[in-house]
Amino acid sequence: MLFVHDLARGIAGLGCFLVLLAGWIERRGDLRGARRLARRGGFIAATGAAAQAASALFLPGAAGSALPLAASAGAALASGFVALLAGLSGKPRPSGFLAALLWLASLFFHLAHR
Repeated sequence: MLFVHDLARGIAGLGCFLVLLAGWIERRGDLRGARRLARRGGFIAATGAAAQAASALFLPGAAGSALPLAASAGAALASGFVALLAGLSGKPRPSGFLAALLWLASLFFHLAHR
């Protein structure tokens, strides 16, 4: 189950990266392409974050130390939600950084669990 969890974490990270990339494209002036990429990245990040939070329940040792896993799942869900909102609003630049920081926080909490 650890493979599924890490795969979902990678998918959420890819979605956050796409939202950040959309912010860079928006800054260059291509608003239509930035909105399209931000929307796609937001949906990818939300899907990956939901799968990551759901698979955290089945990790080995999940019953022993639930606080880091709950913090990791919460940060992942928040990251996916922020990325999804950034994609749906069409303004990926300010929210993309917050989504990426929340994704990094979920990675930090996951590594603190190990």
